Amino acid sequence: MGANMFDIDIQTDSLCDRIGGKAVIDKIVDSFYDKMLADYYVNRFFNDFDEDKQREALKNYLIAANSGAANTSDELNDFLNEYFLLAFARKKEKSFVNESDFGFFGMIIEQDHPSTKYLCDTHSFLLQFMPDDTHYDVVMKNLTSSLQELKIDNELVTDVLALAESARDGVLGN
Repeated sequence: MGANMFDIDIQTDSLCDRIGGKAVIDKIVDSFYDKMLADYYVNRFFNDFDEDKQREALKNYLIAANSGAANTSDELNDFLNEYFLLAFARKKEKSFVNESDFGFFGMIIEQDHPSTKYLCDTHSFLLQFMPDDTHYDVVMKNLTSSLQELKIDNELVTDVLALAESARDGVLGN
């Protein structure tokens, strides 16, 4: 018997490696970001600070998360904090929205249970805009379009979309 008696194709390469490395991740993020910032339905969430820094922070997070470059969950969390701060904060300081603020926002839009589960501290900057599934559907549409435009292999598209879909609840604070 061989090492793999069930004849299962075990994937040992990271998603980052399988998709083509940093150069391809950079192209995907740039295409995706262009679409997100051009889409009125979601572009209002993003601040108007340095867009290049936002893109770079997202690239850094995605590479760290999908290549094993982050050695600890704290390091990965630092990448995520940096991205949410740069992309969604309206001020450059780290003044976070707290749970009582979400309760107030929830009353304004008649939401019974506002989202309050943070992925990281600066995630609150996005959650204060109360994104929902329809907004995340736009994210998925824009990501799909970017992957197709760049002619990413269908199997990898499926993997990337499944990974992005698995983040839905976390990103929405559910």
